[in-house]
Amino acid sequence: RGTRFLVRLPTAPHDTAHEPTPKPAAASVVASGRVLVVDDEPDIRELLEITLIKMGIGVSVAGSLGEAKARLQESRFDLCLTDMRLPDGSGLDLLRRIEEAGRGEKAVVITAYGSPENAVEALKAGAYDYLTKPVPYEELLWRIQALLRRARIHAQKQIEIGAVVVTKIEKKSAQTRRVVLGFA
Repeated sequence: RGTRFLVRLPTAPHDTAHEPTPKPAAASVVASGRVLVVDDEPDIRELLEITLIKMGIGVSVAGSLGEAKARLQESRFDLCLTDMRLPDGSGLDLLRRIEEAGRGEKAVVITAYGSPENAVEALKAGAYDYLTKPVPYEELLWRIQALLRRARIHAQKQIEIGAVVVTKIEKKSAQTRRVVLGFA
């Protein structure tokens, strides 16, 4: 009693040919995480990739919006770190795509062109966090670890039954005591 579940149902007939790669089991997420790093600057991509690998985190990198979309087609991630400005579009376009697809990746926008307007736009597009370059190394690591912890907790509360995802939500206020049906 008092437990709430969020259920996302597919909007189209179940088609296994276009089904996304399944999310990793909760046990494998606990051991590590998967991060997509999207930045057009090779030095930054490489630095983040090496750092995350040393932390025991799986990494996939992309230098453009097109490459990032391809990586998202290939795999699921726990976290997406994206630059705001990319050669073929915007990191915000990537965030919108993640949101529209109903994917679970948390996203962090990292940009050298920080402004309050850009921060608001990024958060509206689905960013979980917004950072301005240069980001202090320790702060970036702390935020990545915190978001991966959140992803692990979320994954442990999810049950997948075919194309239906059920998420246990443990809030117990009067507003959250109903079963909510959401469509992906």
